[in-house]
Amino acid sequence: MTTTMQMEASRGFARDLYADCRGAVMMMGLFMSTFLIGSLWYMIGIGDALITHDRLQEAADSVAFTSAAVHARGMNFIAAINLVMLALVGLYLIMGIINDILFAIKTALEICSATVAGCLVCCEPLAIAEPAYHIANKIWTGYAKIMKPALRVMGYTQYAAAVIYPLAGEAAGLYVGSKYKQTGLSVSPSMIPGNALTGGLTKNANGSTYQAPINTGVPKPPDAGKVPNLRGADSKIALPVKFAKMNKLCELAMKNAIDGIMSLVKKIPGIGAIISGVWNVIGSFVEDAIASAGMARYCNEEGLGGGFDPGFDEFWGLNGPKVMWEQASNGNDWMQVWSMVLPQTQADNSEKRVAMAQGPKNFGVGMQEPVVPMYTAQAEFFYDCNEAWEKCNKYENAIFSMRWRVRLRRVRSPDFLKMLVDWGSSSILNGGVTGWLKAKVKDSAIFDSAKKSVEGLAGKWGADKLFGWITKSKNGDGGMDKLFDAIKGPWKDAAYVGAFGKAADLGGNPVIH
Repeated sequence: MTTTMQMEASRGFARDLYADCRGAVMMMGLFMSTFLIGSLWYMIGIGDALITHDRLQEAADSVAFTSAAVHARGMNFIAAINLVMLALVGLYLIMGIINDILFAIKTALEICSATVAGCLVCCEPLAIAEPAYHIANKIWTGYAKIMKPALRVMGYTQYAAAVIYPLAGEAAGLYVGSKYKQTGLSVSPSMIPGNALTGGLTKNANGSTYQAPINTGVPKPPDAGKVPNLRGADSKIALPVKFAKMNKLCELAMKNAIDGIMSLVKKIPGIGAIISGVWNVIGSFVEDAIASAGMARYCNEEGLGGGFDPGFDEFWGLNGPKVMWEQASNGNDWMQVWSMVLPQTQADNSEKRVAMAQGPKNFGVGMQEPVVPMYTAQAEFFYDCNEAWEKCNKYENAIFSMRWRVRLRRVRSPDFLKMLVDWGSSSILNGGVTGWLKAKVKDSAIFDSAKKSVEGLAGKWGADKLFGWITKSKNGDGGMDKLFDAIKGPWKDAAYVGAFGKAADLGGNPVIH
């Protein structure tokens, strides 16, 4: 009996223990299931965060790349117009050379025909040469009358493009950002026109404001150069290009033609190597001499009045093609575009069920939605060339070739101090400061004393010629112009300016990501 009762009690205890253990195991399983579900939501939250990061960084990259691509497209557009302008002027030069050759032949035959004996040989060719010259002259003159206003229109089209394309890049970036349902902004130095920093204003001596034209043929007030100003800051239009005179087209057309001819001559077997060696020594001097002579004949901005000849016209001193702003070069901050995707609140559909999925937070009160930080990216537009910038931009090739491309870069903060040095040197060396210094030198007592001393040796005519050349400003071939050009040399060297900027920039130029 006792044994039977003991067995029943043992079975009851085992059943109770089994029930208790089963309940405990079920509770542990329920807890583990809840923990695994929470961990799963946490992993989903991490995955969502990674996807959000990747998507927003992609949005920032796309905004920067798109905006930079529009900048590059603007540079290619300006280069395309430059090429058209260069072709028009090249044709003009060919017509001018033919005109002068026929004129020389006609003149020589007229001299030959002045005698009875000479007339037997030259009168018949003269009858052909004279009308040929008049036809060629008429064609050349008529072509110039059509070409010149066309060049003016194209020059101002380039100006508009230089201002509009960076703003269009901003609009394109906003549009691309909207495709990602984000607010994406892009910024670049090209979005700030040069004259936005100074208003393009020059102060007269009486303190009044004068809107100074750039090479428009409109004369400045007599006292416009007596007060220093930062007119040179206006030289960069918006995109990193600036105005050049119309006669720059003549110079470039002739230099490129000479280069093309010499490249063919150098290929001549035997003497090609000799000619190449000699040309490496004297080529630059010869090119400059020929280009200067050609500009003096066919693109002379002095003019002779009354439309005497298409080659002598103030038109050639007006605003014309666009060339690279001297401080801009491949890789520097003037060619960069930065983008940012603005911070925003990120809604998580899982947060009301599992708080762990959105990270730590204060439970019970202050339940706030997570905030996504700002994402940034950087791209640059550049001239596609494997050489150093000085070689790439020889004869302004960079802005006369449609080889502008775009690429993403690691994000770096702009080197603001270097950019300030660039802008300041351009303002001083290209602006009213140099004109003001020239005026100060010209009006100084030392200048007057030196001129009187020279008058005693060379006479008044000689002194006027010498000191007139020293203070001459037109065409940049005066003595003081030459001096200031020599001073500009190191400032125009991007490496020199970069070294100066880095030495002065104690904060450095850190990589952001």
